[in-house]
Amino acid sequence: MSLAQCLRTDDVPTVGVCRNRDKNNRLTHLYINRASTYYGYKYDKNGNLLKVEQLSPITNVTATAATGSATLRWTAPTKGTVSGYKLYKNGAYVTTVSSSSTNYTFGSLTTGSYTYSVSAVFDSGEGQKVTTSAIQVTGTSTGGGGITPGDPGAAS
Repeated sequence: MSLAQCLRTDDVPTVGVCRNRDKNNRLTHLYINRASTYYGYKYDKNGNLLKVEQLSPITNVTATAATGSATLRWTAPTKGTVSGYKLYKNGAYVTTVSSSSTNYTFGSLTTGSYTYSVSAVFDSGEGQKVTTSAIQVTGTSTGGGGITPGDPGAAS
């Protein structure tokens, strides 16, 4: 189970502990008190613990619709070394942006309802995924419906 899955699990108590382990049964994340405090653990290839890092979640996540696009904005975590951000549209991974980014515009959208998510990538792995409420986007027009020059139906 990833840290993001751990933090989204409804059966995790509001005050409690959730531990994630890698395939070698090494502790990778320790989460305490639902998204307020959690820790990432980084190991070398021999299994030696290199780093324990206190992490904080991304905050102030919003999505704003425009014609044919939507812009996702967020505030960076205040704790932990971020190497980038993973971005999702309707739950599907789209791209990873640099650690200096705090917004991204999704373009070429068709008319519909969309949710967007962002998660920080720390040294110890992907952090908590934060998802926006659904927003409605109006797609760009593809033209049509008008009279083109030389059209036999055009008035003279």
